[in-house]
Amino acid sequence: MAAELAGCGVLVQDEWRPAVLPATGHEVFEGAVSLPPLEVGETATVWYTVG
Repeated sequence: MAAELAGCGVLVQDEWRPAVLPATGHEVFEGAVSLPPLEVGETATVWYTVG
């Protein structure tokens, strides 16, 4: 997805400052965003920094 956005002139920053990431409730492992487990029917918001 980042490559598609880059083609439109959008810069997706996939690195988070340690102080900011916990506020999103996400964890990042080797560039991949990890969300907490979800039950069937539950939803989650995934945050990305876009510059």
